[in-house]
Amino acid sequence: MAYSRRNSNPLTPIPAFASGPLTPALPATPLTPATPLTPEDWEKRGDKLFTMREYDEALKAYHRAVEVTWGKAQLWLALGDTYFALERYKEALMAYEQAMHINPNDPQIWINRGTALDALGRHQEALDCYERADQLRSA
Repeated sequence: MAYSRRNSNPLTPIPAFASGPLTPALPATPLTPATPLTPEDWEKRGDKLFTMREYDEALKAYHRAVEVTWGKAQLWLALGDTYFALERYKEALMAYEQAMHINPNDPQIWINRGTALDALGRHQEALDCYERADQLRSA
């Protein structure tokens, strides 16, 4: 029981529930499985996590997207950038090379590939990548 301050007698109990007919509760809705995420959803999640510097989680998200969408160069580029941020340069290089096979005319892929090669101490190959990127930009 609760007590009302509005009554003249402060100790007059009032019922905890209002009197009157009770209305039936809404029927329970069955739980439905969540809508599966699309590759684009996984990519967006990876982008957000990457921006937040949650690289391990971003990597998982990008891998989920790549499982379904192998032919998207920008996705492989993002995967490579994430590996690079984790200082996993060999894996970054492999991701950049996959992106390069899909879209060999994207100068950014060549630049990132060169950066990974440079981190691996393969400086001449890195210079070749930077030159190729310059050629593509001026074309």
